[in-house]
Amino acid sequence: MPENYSEIFNTVLYTLLNSAYNTAEFLMLFVVPAVILCICLLVTSRWIDHKLVNTFGWRSLLLFAWLGTPVHELSHLVACLIGRNEIIEFKLFKPDKNTGSLGYVYHAYNKNSFYQRIIGNSLISIAPFFGGSLVIYALTYFLHPDLLSFSNVLGRMNLSSFASLDSLLNSGQQIAEHILEFWSTLFIEENLKSWQFWLYLFSMISVAFRLSPSHSDFQGFWWPAVFLLVTVFLVHLVLELSGHGTITQQVSLAEYLSSLYALLILALLFLGTTAIAVTIITSLINVFTKRRT
Repeated sequence: MPENYSEIFNTVLYTLLNSAYNTAEFLMLFVVPAVILCICLLVTSRWIDHKLVNTFGWRSLLLFAWLGTPVHELSHLVACLIGRNEIIEFKLFKPDKNTGSLGYVYHAYNKNSFYQRIIGNSLISIAPFFGGSLVIYALTYFLHPDLLSFSNVLGRMNLSSFASLDSLLNSGQQIAEHILEFWSTLFIEENLKSWQFWLYLFSMISVAFRLSPSHSDFQGFWWPAVFLLVTVFLVHLVLELSGHGTITQQVSLAEYLSSLYALLILALLFLGTTAIAVTIITSLINVFTKRRT
């Protein structure tokens, strides 16, 4: 192989491999945590569902579904409009004991349209993730703005945080310190006496309860995942060729994603606290009921 061809080959190979590495870094830092948070939110909400239904009956789910479900379904609805999918029928809040559905959006798409089939369906699948985060931000901004500083919980992460056990433990310790600071800021006497705080708390729990994409949404997640992977790789390839670094080096994007995931962690903390409280209350009620019988 001529020397100039060898140099071209090496340059192309280096560019592709570097783009692949940067794509993997982006996925590890920003996409994988999002998936893990969504799964944690979904599992926690299902646990609360289980405890409430077994103790108080199916209607008890409506306690936390009144706001979270409309936000969830409205997110799908807006994504249908952006993705140009046909909206067949929708109900932002229509509890159905027989099907277990609390609301729905039925839509259809043109299978011959790449935009509707790939981009549209991808947006629809992950829409509750962003719609719920937006509502959580709005609730926090208007009712408890001091908690927005919690967005620093993630900081600007990079793969060095996972390079060794010591760096991983150090990152975990920093996150734990921020979480403890969050609790000490939240449950103070001034907040406990404020009706705005209780409205904020109840609203946050309701939104977090239905924030994660549902089981049916996850079933349609494969195309979005492939589309995201290819898109991120192509963006990194363009950035590599133009000498503009990586996506994770774009300050505005890193700050936005860190703030977004901090809000999701905030939602998970509220929902996790609710799960603990519901577990304790339902367990005590079940024990008391058994003793009486």
